[in-house]
Amino acid sequence: MEHKKEFLDIVENIIERTRLAGSVGEKDTVNYIKKYITQNIGGKSVTQKFKILTWREKTLPHLTINKETINCRALYYSPKSNIAGRLEYFAENVEEKGNEFDVYCIKNKNGTILSFLYVSQKYSKPFYYNKNGATYLLPCVVIGSEYRDFFHKNIGNNVRLKIDTKYLLKNSYNLVHKISDRKNKLKLIIGAHIDTVPNSKGVFDNASGIAGTLIASKILKKTKLPFDIWIVYFGAEENAMFGSKFFVDTLSEDEIKMVRYMISVDGIGMGNKTCIYVEKDYFRQAEKSFGEIRNDTIINDVENMIDASDHYYFKLMGIDSCFIEGLPENFYYHNKEANDIKNLNYDLSIRTIQALVDFIKNIEFESPRIIFDNKKRRILSRIFNLLR
Repeated sequence: MEHKKEFLDIVENIIERTRLAGSVGEKDTVNYIKKYITQNIGGKSVTQKFKILTWREKTLPHLTINKETINCRALYYSPKSNIAGRLEYFAENVEEKGNEFDVYCIKNKNGTILSFLYVSQKYSKPFYYNKNGATYLLPCVVIGSEYRDFFHKNIGNNVRLKIDTKYLLKNSYNLVHKISDRKNKLKLIIGAHIDTVPNSKGVFDNASGIAGTLIASKILKKTKLPFDIWIVYFGAEENAMFGSKFFVDTLSEDEIKMVRYMISVDGIGMGNKTCIYVEKDYFRQAEKSFGEIRNDTIINDVENMIDASDHYYFKLMGIDSCFIEGLPENFYYHNKEANDIKNLNYDLSIRTIQALVDFIKNIEFESPRIIFDNKKRRILSRIFNLLR
């Protein structure tokens, strides 16, 4: 299958380094992508540097219940804490299908919640990233499934939680690759994020997405289209998608008017299905372009996944968007199975890339903003007057 070896080579190169937002590995990956573009694709590429707030754990967080100490992991941005109180059951959390948690909390004598404790229903080494900023006001930790019964038995007992974290201000980077950039031409943007969650190679999230985007851009560079294509490799997606927010914020008003569509490629080749999330107006086009792999494709409304990836800030600007990801069946995409390249579905990845290229080549923008020069405006004005 064409491009299969190239796809695999790119993925293997990217996962050689950890790519936590703000890390040396993230920057090195930007340089690798930039070099690949220069040697294999061509076109103008520009690096954007921006600051992000991140943190690191000095030691693993731990909590003590009935003299038993349990190691756990803090959620993003959990503050340094030393909390004592009573263990209470809070709710069942089903925000992420296939990665559900029982949620406990620590309350003080007045019944005020001091912290949340997420106990996995399935995984012994779970990962949970709640992008809802409100929870960052309270320290939160995640605990493996082997402690589910233990927590249930200890409801009402005293518990102490210690988190030792340090906040850091780091540099992160976007790489903007403009395949073409013509005056008064509409723009279609394809995005793939570079960074990973902590302690992850990011095979699926998102080395496969980067590889797929590079191959797609290589094909599209040779294709004549009536609109321009910009590719953006975003930093800090796992940090509240700050890289894509920075990029959108740097667009001028004129550029925003010309950006008609955004596609976020985030984790292809997971499992045996590809999920395509588009506006309902684009269902027909998606069904046609992905028809060759219809048995391996699920098409849904993007409104159901509006804040799942880098398309989010484009949607907030009123720009039509598409989100593409794989659908893991037997594992969660941040666990150890997701870091094993043997679990990557190469054939589905390549067929997804080919279908995506077809979708882009044949896309018809819904309700396009028509750009007229002054001469055309005068002609249209005369026609409208005659019609009256």
